[in-house]
Order: sequence, then C-alpha cells, then structure tokens
Amino acid sequence: MDIDTDPKAALARYITELETNYLPWYERSSRRLQVLWGIGQMTAILAGIGTSVLAAMASERTFSDYAPLRLAIVLLPLLGTLASALLGQTRAKELLGLREQGREVIQRIVSQARADYASAANNSETSALHRALIAAVSDLERAQSLNFLNIAPGGSSTSNAERKPSSSEGILERGS
Repeated sequence: MDIDTDPKAALARYITELETNYLPWYERSSRRLQVLWGIGQMTAILAGIGTSVLAAMASERTFSDYAPLRLAIVLLPLLGTLASALLGQTRAKELLGLREQGREVIQRIVSQARADYASAANNSETSALHRALIAAVSDLERAQSLNFLNIAPGGSSTSNAERKPSSSEGILERGS
C-alpha cells in the first residue's frame, strides 16, 4: 500500500476509496434488504389472497375429491405465516432503514468531501479536512455497528462497538 506524502493526494485517494468501497457497500446492502422485504411481504400477502380465493372457489365435492386443493388451503397460510415471521424475526425493515440511513450519510459525506477538497487552500487545511473526514466516517461506522447490534436478533449493545477507540487506532474497520 502506497502512503501519500502529499496531503491533497492522500485526501483525494480517501475520497475515492469512500466512493468505490463504502458507498457501494451501503447501496448493495440496502438493495438486498429491499428485495428481502419485498419478497417476504408479497409472499405473505399472496398466500393469504390465494388461500381465500381457493377456499371461495372450492365446492364441497372438489374439496373432498381433490387432495392438492386441501393441501394448498393448509399450506398457503403456513407459507404466509412463515414469511411474516421471518420478516419480523430478521427485522429486515429496521435493518433496511439503518442501511439506507448509512447510505444517505456516506453519500453526504462524500459530496461534502468533494466540495471541501476543491476549496482547500493549503496543505494544513487539506490535512484538517482529511482528519475531519476520517472522523465523520468513523462516527458513521460506529453508529451503524452499534445500531445493527441493537436491531439484529440476539444482538446486544454491550459490544466492542461501544468501546471508544484509543488515539492510536487509526484504521477504519468495515462495520456489519
């Protein structure tokens, strides 16, 4: 890994890293949770509607003569209940909100960093902006990690996420 000695180049590299690694990670995470939430919701809704339609259309004779119909009327509500339970247990909606919030914050941080980069007048200003950017990203990652642990099933807020980093810790770690 090359370490830049020019503050402007170091800041530019960090902004690029945020744009190419952090922002896409939040976008993918949000998209994945949106798909999970959509599939779960549709499965629960369609299973309920399907059961009602089948039950309404079935006569006593078809119900007694056609075993797959009886099975479908029993299994569809089970499928809907399973989908609803999975959505509730995984807390997909809350996690989606958390990741979407993270995506919005990292997008704002990157946009602000680009504007600040363009207006930095000297190396001292550039270095200060770089440190502020690192702190902002670190705060976001810490908040995401802590909130994830509070939301996730079996999660706990009493983790390393609450531990304040020492002043010698300068490496940002990817949160959950």
